[in-house]
Amino acid sequence: MQANQLFDRFFTVETASGSTGLGLSIAKLLTEKMGGRIAAELRDGNLCIRTSFPE
Repeated sequence: MQANQLFDRFFTVETASGSTGLGLSIAKLLTEKMGGRIAAELRDGNLCIRTSFPE
């Protein structure tokens, strides 16, 4: 799995039973509508989600 797949609509991981896979795709959509950026990466087994917005 690539960490950025988490932003794909309806994408879920095996351990997320009962989830819709919409949360991070909505976060990405809203972040981008506000002119920001959002990204995810795995670092030493930890998921890091980074957001940035223009000043």
